[in-house]
Amino acid sequence: MVPKNLEDLICDFNYVANSMQIIDDQLIDIPLFYTKQLIKEFCIYPLCSPTVKSKTKPPISSVLFFGPPGTGKTHAALAVAHHTNSIFVDFSAQNLEKYKSGQDLNKAIATAFRVAKFNQPAVIYFDHAEQIFVDKRKFKKGAVKNPNAQRLRKSLLAFKNLVSPDMRILFIGCTNKGWHMNTKDMNLMFDRTFYFSLPSFSDRFKIWKSEISKKLERFYDLEYDILAQMSLNFTAESVYKLI
Repeated sequence: MVPKNLEDLICDFNYVANSMQIIDDQLIDIPLFYTKQLIKEFCIYPLCSPTVKSKTKPPISSVLFFGPPGTGKTHAALAVAHHTNSIFVDFSAQNLEKYKSGQDLNKAIATAFRVAKFNQPAVIYFDHAEQIFVDKRKFKKGAVKNPNAQRLRKSLLAFKNLVSPDMRILFIGCTNKGWHMNTKDMNLMFDRTFYFSLPSFSDRFKIWKSEISKKLERFYDLEYDILAQMSLNFTAESVYKLI
C-alpha cells in the first residue's frame, strides 16, 4: 500500500461559495474542505484513539465516500489508514473473481474481520460499492451485474453489526454511481456518507499553482486564475494529468 496523506488532497476554504450558501442552500456542492474536516473528525481521530472512539456519539463503524471519479475518494481511504497506522483490507468488487463460491467468499471476509479485530486499528475497504449494494431494479439502467459482489452484501452487513463501540474497525465504501444503490441496504450499512465534489475555482487555482511549482521545483509566475477558469468542471486528477 502506497502511503497517502490527506493534506495532498489540495483544497481551500471557499469564501465565495460560503457566501452563496447563505443565500441558497441548494446552489453549490459541499466544498472538499469541509469533507476533509469531517473525515478527520469521524474517521481518523476515532481510529487513532480508543478514548475518542468510545466518546463518538453515535458510534461510527462504516462510512461511504461518494462523488465523481478522480475527486480523491480512494486517496482519502488510503490516507485514513496511513494516518492511523491501520491495516488495510481491500474487498473491492474487482478483487473477488478468484472466489468461486459464496462459501469461499464468506470464509475470506470472516478471516479478514478476525485479522482486523486482533490487529486494531483496521480499515476494511471496498470500491464500487454500487455493485455490492445494487438495486436489482436498475440493472437495465447501466448497473454492473457482479454476482460475487452481490454475495458480499449479507456478509458485510453482518460483520458491520459485529463492530462494538470499543472496536477501532472502520468499513469504508466508495462509489461514483450512488444512484444504482439500494437505499435500504445503503442506510443499513453506512453510518455516515461523505461527498467529494469537483474542485471549486479557488481549489483549482491552488492545485495549478502548487503542482506546477512542484514539477519545476521552483515558483513559476503564471496567470493561474485563467488556468483555473479554463479548467472548470475538471477533477483534480485531470489537472494532475495535464501538468
